[in-house]
Amino acid sequence: MENNILDQEQTQYSEIKYAGFWERVGASLIDGLIFLPVYGLSFYNAMNLKNLALELVLAFAFLIYKIYMEGVKGATIGKRVMHIVVINEQNERATMNQVIARNSLYILNTLVGIFSTVLIFNAAGFEDATTFMEISTFQQQNGSPIGTIVGVIILISVLVVAFDKHKQALHDKIGKTYCAIRE
Repeated sequence: MENNILDQEQTQYSEIKYAGFWERVGASLIDGLIFLPVYGLSFYNAMNLKNLALELVLAFAFLIYKIYMEGVKGATIGKRVMHIVVINEQNERATMNQVIARNSLYILNTLVGIFSTVLIFNAAGFEDATTFMEISTFQQQNGSPIGTIVGVIILISVLVVAFDKHKQALHDKIGKTYCAIRE
């Protein structure tokens, strides 16, 4: 048995053990920790640099990482640490098209976030906002409320994992994928 999941390149598996809610939360937390420097740079940019182009690049970073890792490697680093792989209905590694469909809610969330970012960065007075509270106020006053709606949809999607027979989130159902545990 292979001890290092990072080196495993299996594409078909015989038995499916679905990754549960908490395993998936753990994977997401690990991925979030990996991206802390990106989030920090984004925060620093909003408070000090005010560079819209940089902010747009940073907004796409996690989405590109997630789609690339799941589509090419079968899992993000967080999923790999948690021994989770994204598979399709044929019990094979999900294809890039399936991964893109699976991430469609996150793509929508990123696009809405970019729209809000452009509104905020172009709002009168944003250049003068330098504290956390001032930036937060700008986000509330000048951002798009659509982001909240998309965020609630993603939250519901994730919570469905806890109640679904195959532990599929709504975004898994969209992509016709599953998250499986591979020891």
